[in-house]
Amino acid sequence: MKILGICLGAQLLAHCLGAEVYKGAEEEIGWKSIELTGGGLKDPFMRKLAIHPRAGDFWRRCRVFHWHRDTRKG
Repeated sequence: MKILGICLGAQLLAHCLGAEVYKGAEEEIGWKSIELTGGGLKDPFMRKLAIHPRAGDFWRRCRVFHWHRDTRKG
């Protein structure tokens, strides 16, 4: 079964699977660039998320809004 957790969802999944979730060194708030990895490029769901909503083209690197501080080990 594939599960996608983003932000709080990822932290909750990590905690439920036994990883330690804790405050990170600094907050990430604002627009930041992300880039799909090789695995992300192969995943059909991630490829669908990377299609620009207006232009309709595929973007490997894009800017997304972040608002978090927690991170995890494991």
